[in-house]
Amino acid sequence: MGYGFISEGETLAFIVSAVFGSSISFFSGLVLLFLIFYYRKHRLSYWRLILGFGIVGILQDVCYFSGAVLIYSEKQDTSYGNFFCKTQGFALQIAGGTSAMYSIMICLHIYFIIVQKWVTIPKKLEIASHLLCWLVGVIVAIIPLSGMLPGVTYGSSFAWCWIASDPKYARFLLFYGWVWFVIVIIIFVYF
Repeated sequence: MGYGFISEGETLAFIVSAVFGSSISFFSGLVLLFLIFYYRKHRLSYWRLILGFGIVGILQDVCYFSGAVLIYSEKQDTSYGNFFCKTQGFALQIAGGTSAMYSIMICLHIYFIIVQKWVTIPKKLEIASHLLCWLVGVIVAIIPLSGMLPGVTYGSSFAWCWIASDPKYARFLLFYGWVWFVIVIIIFVYF
């Protein structure tokens, strides 16, 4: 089962790496969640942001793991009309957008506590932070399903399903653009 541009052995190596990496990340995320609750850190606002970030990471790991395993077992049809493929792409896009927003919120939280000398973040602001993170993730994930951008949909991305590679601007606009936005915001806040 090669993919035209790489051999069967390279395909297997890539998929094993994806499964191994996402498995380690998944179990690390579970350990993080366990420790947050075991040591009762969820009572502190900044730990709740890390908790939200951890939950998003676990969602992302499940998607990567399931996609790689199902493609390798050749049980997944990665065509554009496949329900599982679109669901996996949608979930990965939610996780990607939400994860980027949590990075910004954690950065701002650190800024307010260390630089502005806030003792804690007001509860309403914390709730708004969580809602904004998930709202941005969901909005960015809905765009390929909505038809707002012509030709942009979820489809095969080699070892899992995500934003289809055509049109070329889609992944940049809906994911990599957000990542660079986050990098610029974090650099601006820290400097």
